Amino acid sequence: MDRRTAEEGGSVLGVLDGPDVAVTLRGGVRTRSHAWEFVRWFADAWMGRPVKPEDGCTADELAAVEGDLGFELPAALSEGYALFGCRDDLTRQQDPLVRPPGLYVDDALGGVLVFRRENQDCASWGIPLSQSRRTIHRCAVHRWYVGHRSAREVLVSAGQRRPTRSRRRPAVGS
Repeated sequence: MDRRTAEEGGSVLGVLDGPDVAVTLRGGVRTRSHAWEFVRWFADAWMGRPVKPEDGCTADELAAVEGDLGFELPAALSEGYALFGCRDDLTRQQDPLVRPPGLYVDDALGGVLVFRRENQDCASWGIPLSQSRRTIHRCAVHRWYVGHRSAREVLVSAGQRRPTRSRRRPAVGS
């Protein structure tokens, strides 16, 4: 059994064989750049596959989505999708990120951009477009709840304009 401390690259209480996420995230996710550094570390250290340029959505893909939505994506979403939006192993296991062409605006709260959905479709995560401070809201049983996490934190666990028009969520089964 590995007896090194987590700081020395060992495991927590001898349980984990790999790097310690808790040590790496000590102090929390302070900035978007810190979040993206963590994603790069996690992809390499835990998934065994470093993030590569082709793992992200292209600028053209994101611009097309923004054109369809009628507004620019929040910076954290745009950066996250550009970095790892095509990495299914990082984004679509449990409570997957919505693929960029599937982003939509829920009419609640003056418009909520939905970017993540619970794997059994029981909950959603979104960003209210009418608020100046971007906190993540969570929808469960068709009711939105105010959250306190930022988009970068939600993107790691899995500014902005008002829409001129919104794309509606497709009906189930279509």
